[in-house]
Amino acid sequence: MIKKIIILLFLAIVSTSRVMSQDITPPDTPVLDSVSVIQSTGDVYVGWEFSDSLDVAGYIIYRQNGLIWQTIDTVKSPAINFYIDTSAAANFHYEMYRIAAYDSSLNRSPMTDVADAQNTLYAFPYIQEDNCVSKIKLAWNSYKGWSSGVLGYRIYYSVNYGPEILLAAVSSNLTYYNHLNLMDTATYCYYIRSVSFDGKTSTSNKTCAFTNLPDVPKYANINFVTDTNNTQIAISYTTDTSADIKNYKLLRSNQINGTFDTITKFNNVIQTPLLYIDNDVNVTDIYYYKLIAYNHCNSIIKESNIARNIVLSISSDNEMFMTLIWNPYINWGNGVENYNIYRINDTGQSELIKSVSSNDTVYKQDISEFVKKDIPILGHFCYYVEAIETGINKYGIKGKSISNIACENRNPFVFIPNAFSPNNDAINDVFMPSVTFISKEDYIFSIYDRWGELLYSTNNFNEGWNGKIKGKQVKGGVYIYYLQYKSVANETFEKCGYFTIIR
Repeated sequence: MIKKIIILLFLAIVSTSRVMSQDITPPDTPVLDSVSVIQSTGDVYVGWEFSDSLDVAGYIIYRQNGLIWQTIDTVKSPAINFYIDTSAAANFHYEMYRIAAYDSSLNRSPMTDVADAQNTLYAFPYIQEDNCVSKIKLAWNSYKGWSSGVLGYRIYYSVNYGPEILLAAVSSNLTYYNHLNLMDTATYCYYIRSVSFDGKTSTSNKTCAFTNLPDVPKYANINFVTDTNNTQIAISYTTDTSADIKNYKLLRSNQINGTFDTITKFNNVIQTPLLYIDNDVNVTDIYYYKLIAYNHCNSIIKESNIARNIVLSISSDNEMFMTLIWNPYINWGNGVENYNIYRINDTGQSELIKSVSSNDTVYKQDISEFVKKDIPILGHFCYYVEAIETGINKYGIKGKSISNIACENRNPFVFIPNAFSPNNDAINDVFMPSVTFISKEDYIFSIYDRWGELLYSTNNFNEGWNGKIKGKQVKGGVYIYYLQYKSVANETFEKCGYFTIIR
């Protein structure tokens, strides 16, 4: 009996010793797994590994507030290993956490070691410009607290709230990324996901930026290049007036693949099209023009089409033909509709003599018809060619390009009959030369009798002798004519000879 009492007393002492030992021994410190931001709310998901102590009643969550670690809540169950911090502001800055366990006797484990405390990732975008290249610089803080360390960061993004795409993966020593090739007026949203060497992950807040990039010119167009006054070249151009640029430069070259030199520059304009007059030209030479837009870094951001003037050349031959040759107009969006060929007559007026197709760059005019005309013309032939654009371009312009004026002097053509019959039958009643291609200046036509007496004289090549002197008919017979005239090239010619009046 005494022996039994001793045994029971021993067991009671042992049991009491165990209870007293558990009451004063705290559970082991739990290990944080990761902390992540719930992007829709800015709340923080805090996860940990279950404590390996036998007596765990729950967990205590701590969050850093300045230099102080504040208890923010208690998880009153040993079977739960996560906590959602709804009082966090992880969409505005990073949050840092530690954790402790407590047992049924309310004994607390030490908090997570400071070196093992874990913080959320906080990402923020900055729209920047680097050498006139717009970019979004995405920056974030380092993830801390994983015993295995951070393997790297994965960057995800979406455009205009579309699907989320992996943009890049960077090493653990980088905490920023430059996103290039951006669209204008678009919303870019990002988040960062850190990955540990043992496969754990932590997700940052979602952060967005709206791009309002400098407006690059959508177009710069040379509408047409045309000769003006046969001394200048006019260049019509249209620019994007909404663009953010430093200036435009108008360039000129003698060859399409040659060196282009600046002939003028101007700031962006509020109204187009505009016209520039190039005075420093020889209109019988071909020039190539283009327009270039520069940004404030003096980088080229837009080039126009290249356009050139039309140069016309002219030649004549002994067969009464004037041959016109010109270079085709280039770089209209819809091409050339046709070419109009004009001759400038003796009164200075332009006459359309022919319209030819866009494939033609040569035209021959038969000028023998002018010899047969009753009223002679001067021997100064001048022409120009006009190119017409097909349709109206997208800027509301129908281009026209006029060439230089090309001229050629023809030698005089003179025919003098050897007889006439002034009998008022309206046939061959007037004696006069048939002249064309001569000058109006210094013209003399005179009639003499056989003894050298002057019977008639005129300076008008449209007038002739009717066979009368002081209103009376002269006798039939042989008379003498004298003709002096000049070519339009100012060469003087003389002719004299005999003719017969037939009565």
